Amino acid sequence: MRVIFIIPPFGLMKDNGKIKQKMGFLPYLGLASIATILKNEGHSIKILDLQVKNMPLDAIIMEIKKFNADIVGFSVTSPLITVVEEIAQRIKKELNLPIICGGPHISIFPAKVLQDNISFDYSVIGEGEFIVKDLINSIETGKTLDKIEGIAYRSNSRIKTNHGYGMVADLDKLPIPSREFFELEKYTPCPQQYFRFPTTNMITSRGCAYGRCTFCFGMSKCQFRRRSTDITIEEIKYLQDKYKIKDIVFWDNEFVVGDKWVNEFCNKLHREKIDITWSCYARANFVNKNILKIMADAGCWNVYYGLESGNQDLLDNISKGITLQQTRDAIKWTSEAGMESRGAFILGLPGETPLKGKQTIDFAISLGLDYAQFSFATPYPGTKFYDTSSKYGKILSTDYSKMTLEHPVFLPNGYKDISQLIELRKVAYRRFYMNPSYFLLRLKKLRRTEDFRRYVKGIQYLIADKLFKSN
Repeated sequence: MRVIFIIPPFGLMKDNGKIKQKMGFLPYLGLASIATILKNEGHSIKILDLQVKNMPLDAIIMEIKKFNADIVGFSVTSPLITVVEEIAQRIKKELNLPIICGGPHISIFPAKVLQDNISFDYSVIGEGEFIVKDLINSIETGKTLDKIEGIAYRSNSRIKTNHGYGMVADLDKLPIPSREFFELEKYTPCPQQYFRFPTTNMITSRGCAYGRCTFCFGMSKCQFRRRSTDITIEEIKYLQDKYKIKDIVFWDNEFVVGDKWVNEFCNKLHREKIDITWSCYARANFVNKNILKIMADAGCWNVYYGLESGNQDLLDNISKGITLQQTRDAIKWTSEAGMESRGAFILGLPGETPLKGKQTIDFAISLGLDYAQFSFATPYPGTKFYDTSSKYGKILSTDYSKMTLEHPVFLPNGYKDISQLIELRKVAYRRFYMNPSYFLLRLKKLRRTEDFRRYVKGIQYLIADKLFKSN
């Protein structure tokens, strides 16, 4: 069968003008994994990534016709459900093709999205590789769907749910995600996401080794699993040989989970003399001085930490499971190992007041981070945060398109109005990035022409999108 997967954009391009796409997008590897499996099964596959291709609805329809698709698939997060609905309605009206939807939002509401959207025909729950393969093969051969676990679908005007949650126990059974489905040159990472070009992303694990943060949905359902270091090295070689990749962003929720795997991986990079620079995500309480030094010696240049707050009570409220001292130690050790550090913080958390929000800003500045990100607390449906939100404040909007971390949709009881929270975030960015000590830190770390270019691009991005933008 001919299957086209669509990755929706943050807003559709209109016929009379463009919606500018932001930098920071990298290939969607979960969908690439599904596409690779289907291609290996003999199906013809296309991925249309509207995050990096500006296309009005008419052009999307023409692209589907041109490919002569038999089935359309969507990957859906909560902020993008409205855009997906708009595209799906047009596809159903003009082409009347079967539509499959999957992704985090669908996994939370598999039956409800079918009830609310008559254009959707099938929901996929959880990790979709083998579910989608079985579903596509069954549709092609006309087999009944009652044996496929982890789907919801329409049957005689009724919606049936085959319970189950797709989770691939052994990640080594998955093929290396082919990048042939993407135009890699169209993907431009943010300045703090790359060290040198060409760069791309990889994922070596799934699930969460902690899984108790109240603001994160679904992680507790997915136990932490990891590919072998041999497969990981094989994928790096594939990227270098075929696409000349020099830098990799590891998009694992947590790259550092115990020292054994990371140590083995770094040793193999050395042993095989692989010239690659890379960055990753980590928890402050999962790293130590020794493993960070091993990572740096093996080409890691940047570690991104989810730090969330500079107030211990707020960290405890969201069950983050880290202490402020663990954060201080992690950033200090990262710097001593010769790597850059990024920190993600959340403003407007349950129990926060303007004073506690200011403590987070002060804490971020005190750490000596190379980059900091300040997002708005967002109670996504399906999270503990959402379920307990009325205890700590009020949800201001149930519009999914606003749930991007960039719009304030939750107001803690400690704030008088939303403008106070919006202003605090502006203050956070201005105080952090316009601090003289920050400029001195960045100047000291300039070693290459590319470092200077990244720094200038970062300042331009901040000025345009963070420092003076109104919400």
